Amino acid sequence: MFLILLGGCSSASEAENDSIEIPGVGSQFTSQVTHRVGSDGKLRQEVMKFSVQVAEMILEGKEQVVQVVQFATDTLISLISYESNGDLSLYMSQGKFGTCQREPLWLLLRFGGGPSLTDTLVISDECVVVWNGRPSGQERVVIDGESFETTRILAELKVYVAPGDVEDAGMHAREYKLWYAPELGYVVQEHITSLQRVGDQVDTIGISERELM
Repeated sequence: MFLILLGGCSSASEAENDSIEIPGVGSQFTSQVTHRVGSDGKLRQEVMKFSVQVAEMILEGKEQVVQVVQFATDTLISLISYESNGDLSLYMSQGKFGTCQREPLWLLLRFGGGPSLTDTLVISDECVVVWNGRPSGQERVVIDGESFETTRILAELKVYVAPGDVEDAGMHAREYKLWYAPELGYVVQEHITSLQRVGDQVDTIGISERELM
């Protein structure tokens, strides 16, 4: 399960709503993606293209939701809600975190500069799922020769699976570093590290890096 945000260069102008930049329908995006499975796996690099199919839809109590269809192996559709305070929320449909059943939910990203957050998404006898994130300052990022001011955040999704007969008992985590350019309405860079801990041993089981082109 990869959490994928907007990243790419648009061939269509963005729509502005209440001073928040929102990608317009038909916008085309291109990202360079580098990923690796396993700590000793081979780094692979590819270019991925995707487009905005629907803008300003309403879903699960959220307005200004953008639907992005992605031509990638890890996900096909991303739904992003643009909050009025500058935050982004990402939709996750009903499914599982390992053996943990979850209901549909939104993951909040504090790009608007709010306080750090910690949300317990699932709690049961079998597992606990925790989402946390915090702002991590401003940083200028150069995209295709042009410099943009971005807001950087750090986030983490942790899944704790109780010991038992299941293979994935232990802690599984996905750590995120995200750079969002408000004037573009895009996350222009994204670094994801997947970790697994069994006992005292922590292993890197995958990385994914995305950059706007």
